[in-house]
Amino acid sequence: MEADLSRLPTGTSGWLALACHAASLGDLSEVDWLELKGALPFTERQDRKRSAVVVSRAILGMANRMPDIAQKHLSGYGVVLVGIDNRSVVGAEPVDGAVLRDAVKAYIGEDGPRWDHQFIDHPDGLVLALVVDPPQWGDHIHACRKDYSADDTKLAIRDGEVFVRVPGKTRPATSHDLSQLERRRSRAPHTGADLRVEYDGAFDRIVTENVRELVESMVDDEAADLLSELPSDPPSWPLYTPGSRALFSQTAGLGDRRSPDRFRADVEEWQEQSKELLDDVVTEFFRHHLARGRLLMRNESDRYLESVRVQVQFPPGVVVLMGSDTNYCDHGGQFQVFQLLP
Repeated sequence: MEADLSRLPTGTSGWLALACHAASLGDLSEVDWLELKGALPFTERQDRKRSAVVVSRAILGMANRMPDIAQKHLSGYGVVLVGIDNRSVVGAEPVDGAVLRDAVKAYIGEDGPRWDHQFIDHPDGLVLALVVDPPQWGDHIHACRKDYSADDTKLAIRDGEVFVRVPGKTRPATSHDLSQLERRRSRAPHTGADLRVEYDGAFDRIVTENVRELVESMVDDEAADLLSELPSDPPSWPLYTPGSRALFSQTAGLGDRRSPDRFRADVEEWQEQSKELLDDVVTEFFRHHLARGRLLMRNESDRYLESVRVQVQFPPGVVVLMGSDTNYCDHGGQFQVFQLLP
């Protein structure tokens, strides 16, 4: 079976093809995106620490590649195959994922490169694949987080040491490598800024349609009350004494000389005009009652922000009012609905 080296393998057959490709070529298959390791022990504590250092160096090197170069193979991912040596599958020791991750985390850090692992069931033995996420423009330089040295081996790393991956090997970074990684950092699509937008306050869960129905029912009740004061048998020359309703009362001491039909028509006209203003009344209700909040912008990066424009989108159904539009409201006082109507 032939491996597709342009993208990350998928499925059992895809990973098996990559393992067969590596085993058939041995060290010749080691490039900037693929590294081979023989059998690494993880059972004993000291052996596990040494194996974690070997693996961590490889992960850090893969993560410190340049994005444009990495994208040419395996969709930018880097892969370390444990259990392949000298053009043969020597087998990887089974290790629990949590044990493996804890051992490696000590050397790459909590905020280090993102990686995952999986086992490949090759006919000649088990292969452990460590998969490192593609490097991105704007990524910071990934450095080792812990010292390690062993008297019986030449393997040693230092806290803060930076490793890079080049075809055929992982090695400490040179000054040129560091300048390239600084260029990677500076070419972030967002210029390296990490801007967070938060809402400081509580959202009032008031349904607009419920408020609208309430105001509409108040208008209907008011109209019904006004019409209920019409006499059942009005005199030929009706005279209505001033009532408590604004629409019913005229100047002091004078009666309402409208006919019942005209009065009924005026009330119905007022009722219709009031309902046309329901949306405005509902908005005023929100201005009067809703609690104010603030949108906070937090710059979590170490870069200054210049000429920043933030666009905030609220989901449908959310009523948003500017705080400056509510300065005239008597917040906390009684909301007078009929003062807003004709």
